[in-house]
Amino acid sequence: MKTNLIQIGNSKAIRIPDSLIQQYHLEGHIDLVPSDKGLMIVSSSNPRARWEVLFKDSMKMYKESDSLDIRKLVNSFDKEEWS
Repeated sequence: MKTNLIQIGNSKAIRIPDSLIQQYHLEGHIDLVPSDKGLMIVSSSNPRARWEVLFKDSMKMYKESDSLDIRKLVNSFDKEEWS
């Protein structure tokens, strides 16, 4: 299925046919998941559902001995935006 990006104010949007919204149970909040093949739109029934997975993935960057020291868990927000 093809669709077009449309202008809405300063943003861009896509129109999703009602049949797809119903088929994939898209209601309220949705998640946009970037991948190598494109952008996937998924239902976000529980906003915190993926927190555990994301936390475990982020811990892979640190050595096991470092994972217990919260002071070493610095991200780009901490470095660039926090004041």
